Formats: sequence, C-alpha cells, structure tokens
Amino acid sequence: MMNAIKSLDDEEIQNQLSKGYYSIQGHRIELSEVRLIYCVSENLKTNLEANSENDILVLLDMTPNAELLEEGLAREIINRIQKLKKKAKLIPTDEVVVFYRLSQESEHRASNEIKTVIEKYMNMITTTVKSALLLYNDEDKCKRNVIITELVTVKGVILVLTICSAE
Repeated sequence: MMNAIKSLDDEEIQNQLSKGYYSIQGHRIELSEVRLIYCVSENLKTNLEANSENDILVLLDMTPNAELLEEGLAREIINRIQKLKKKAKLIPTDEVVVFYRLSQESEHRASNEIKTVIEKYMNMITTTVKSALLLYNDEDKCKRNVIITELVTVKGVILVLTICSAE
C-alpha cells in the first residue's frame, strides 16, 4: 500500500485531492488520514527545500548567497569580541573601545574581505558588542589604558583585537 502511495505522480495526487479522498488499491482513504509531504527530486541537484500546507507549496532556495556569508562573518567577529570582553572580565555595559588590525601575514584577499565586512557591518557590530570598534591607530591607542590584547583567527585571517578603556 505504501509503495502504491509513494508511486503516485502529481496529476494523480491532484485528482484524488479534488475528489476529497484517495482510492488506492480498492481502499478508500480520507484526506484527514493523509499528510502530503513534498520533496524536490534528487536529480535536480539544487538546494531547494519544500514545505506545504493544504494546497500551498513553498519552495525555498537554500543556497547561501554572498550577503548571508558576509553577515555570518560579521557575527563571527562579534563573537570573538564578546569572548575577549568576557576573558577580560568586562560586563557588556563597561565603556571600552575595541581596536582591530589585520596581521601582515594574512592572505591579502582574505584580509580585504574581513576589512570590507567590518566596514559594511560596522553598525551591527558596534550595536551588538556595545562598544566602539576602531581601526588600530598607535596614536589613539597610546592615549588609552590597554585592558587586553589577543590574536584571533577569523576565516584564516589573524585579527589583532585590543580592548582599551573609553577614556
């Protein structure tokens, strides 16, 4: 019986739905006893996910796009800053400034990607970590009390994070 149900094509399913019941191998099956689950054929080789409710079918393309990947990278940077603040025994409301710089050894293309993501998502990063995030500057850093400095790796790029007092 199960194989007969699974072998129905879309046209047969729609015909049975319009009748209000399924008739399979001489058995009458009410719609309330059946749950339709749509899936995408394996030979399409796409990242489509299917879900349905009643007569509505939704297909979502689950292929990650550049913007999602960039936002994920920004969230990874946020995570590293938050972990560093925790390591320094700071609380989220402590007024500090976070300086960052990319190490010289990092691959140029990856470094540029990190720099671009930080610039593009600066507002999201500073709002989430509740601290200013500034490009490393010896002059600015010397005016402040250094709380902690750490090298972290983000997407293969060594990022130097320094947390200083706000004053």
